[in-house]
Amino acid sequence: MKVYIREVRIKKGLSIRELSRKSHVSVGAISDIENYSVDMKLSTFCKLAKALNVDVNNELLKN
Repeated sequence: MKVYIREVRIKKGLSIRELSRKSHVSVGAISDIENYSVDMKLSTFCKLAKALNVDVNNELLKN
């Protein structure tokens, strides 16, 4: 299952820095997550979803 952080972030008009500021997740971590370089923790996923103000089932997760 892929997580579509970059697509949602861009759709919401946020830069990585803005998302970092809102979510308290580092710019580097967000970049790594968006490039599928690392597996993120559930707590990070929740922080990003909250900062993006999205329904995780409909916007962040796609099979």
